[in-house]
Amino acid sequence: MVDVLEGLNEEQLDAVTSTEGYVRVIAGAGSGKTKALTHRYAYLVNELGISTSNILCVTFTNKAANEMKKRIRSMIGDNDTGYVCTFHGFCVQVLREDIHVINYPENFIILDTEDTEAILKTVYENAGIQSKNYTFDMARRDIAKAKSEGEAELHRKEPEGRGFSILPAPYICFLQEMQEPVRQQWQG
Repeated sequence: MVDVLEGLNEEQLDAVTSTEGYVRVIAGAGSGKTKALTHRYAYLVNELGISTSNILCVTFTNKAANEMKKRIRSMIGDNDTGYVCTFHGFCVQVLREDIHVINYPENFIILDTEDTEAILKTVYENAGIQSKNYTFDMARRDIAKAKSEGEAELHRKEPEGRGFSILPAPYICFLQEMQEPVRQQWQG
């Protein structure tokens, strides 16, 4: 078994071994926040016998959450890392449990900046859009506007009854592009 207290500085040791209440670790980049959090998690599980299902460990980025899960798995020798996720990921889990109360579909998805960038890159490549002429920020602004106005408001009928759309083209492509891969990623 790994000695979870080995290699920790004084502040990290205090964060890892404090057992009353929650612990919030605030520090600059590269200062050992992830190390402190993962060692604390392992300390709670390995030394105090706390179930992984009783630990909530949240961070800001998917990258940090995935790194924490990887380190925790190697320290506790178990694939069950309980609730190690981003703040947004945790909120999505809570929403999915009770979203029916506000009559919202359970299969909603939330895209982070990285997801949006990846989809926009694909959309731009497929549609031949030059990012120097129409930046990702411009596309995100138009997409946000289209979302806030609602698709129902953006699909109108011409007087002759022919349908047309005033949705920005990148938004239409974005919706089409994200449907399958993103849905599979977030629902599968």
